[in-house]
Amino acid sequence: KEIIAVYEQNNLQERGTLDQLRPQIEQFLEQQVRSQHLLSQYSLALQKGWIVSHLEAPSDFLLKGNIKTAYMRGNKKASVILLEYSDYQCPFCGRVQRTLGKLINDYQDRVAFGYRHFPLAFHKEADESAIAAECAREQDKFEEIHQLLYENPKAQTLDDLKEYAREIKIKSPAKFDQCLDGERYRGLINQDMKDGAELGITGTPGFFVGLFDSKSGEIQGEVLSGA
Repeated sequence: KEIIAVYEQNNLQERGTLDQLRPQIEQFLEQQVRSQHLLSQYSLALQKGWIVSHLEAPSDFLLKGNIKTAYMRGNKKASVILLEYSDYQCPFCGRVQRTLGKLINDYQDRVAFGYRHFPLAFHKEADESAIAAECAREQDKFEEIHQLLYENPKAQTLDDLKEYAREIKIKSPAKFDQCLDGERYRGLINQDMKDGAELGITGTPGFFVGLFDSKSGEIQGEVLSGA
């Protein structure tokens, strides 16, 4: 039933038959369950102080990367980071935002929280939504449109995205429209996905937790995507 629901709710008929897409959808649903479990474990570890108090210097076995253009929240100079790779049309990504919001609120002085885009191929408008978020970020309205997109995963056509920009009272709607129509941040989105894949992110939401060098942007740690 869940597989059929994902297929129908995301209008995947244009991407293939149910039988053709069934393996991808099954992997997507398994990813969601694993991610929820791992995020719960991370939340508990933060509450207990294990991550901040007992995180050791990274070994050669830890993954290495860079936050690059990630949108940052929390303590941007913290030595510990939780980096999220997510998709605005992913149902679980939307549901997990409440948990992440609580973590950011409770540990904003101890942990850096980053966000990068990872729009999945079978989410029809996820690419455009990610671009819209960056166009809004250009005018200091990332947080506002970020929230609206997760609240409205099924209404993300270009017209919807432009309406959201006006709803959040973006300074220059015309500049936003030009940015969105011209896909100004397509390269940034592609780079986010490339970097995420190199870290081992295969589905959404995916999380990277580890040590963070705020000066260089370098990160060293592990992926919690459960894939």
